[in-house]
Amino acid sequence: MSSDSNNENKKSSINILGATQSFIDSHIQLVRNGIYIFAGVGLVIAVRGLYLSKVFTRVEDIPASFIKKKVRLQGKVKKINDEDVLWIEHVPVIRLPQPFTRQNKPKELLPVHLACIDLSPDGRLWLKDNILQQIVWFHLLHRTQHGDGNQAQLYSRIELPRL
Repeated sequence: MSSDSNNENKKSSINILGATQSFIDSHIQLVRNGIYIFAGVGLVIAVRGLYLSKVFTRVEDIPASFIKKKVRLQGKVKKINDEDVLWIEHVPVIRLPQPFTRQNKPKELLPVHLACIDLSPDGRLWLKDNILQQIVWFHLLHRTQHGDGNQAQLYSRIELPRL
């Protein structure tokens, strides 16, 4: 009696396996597309979790782990003020299309202080002549937090890309 039930179990598992194989063979394109969609969704989730497509618009948006690891970010210098602050538009590593967002909204800029540098008027003039509207890399070194409503400050080392 137990041998009959074992035979029936083997036959039913073979039938299930055969039916699955038959379904996959007859719907191979559907199965492939499902795998590609599943992989694509997983990739998008992974990219978003790694901040690869995140545009930082405020100093507070930058994770503390980035500053601790001295991560290097890329951006375009939009203006330089008299307090030696570079106002940089952050450029993400990967630019993903942003559905349902206004493309013409004004870009917010990160205030980046040059770490350990006091600029002379000639140095400030050189920055305005050579760095303004250029893509730069900035290494996150330190962030100051202000609880009194003032904006947090970001201190960085600036690096020009090689041409």
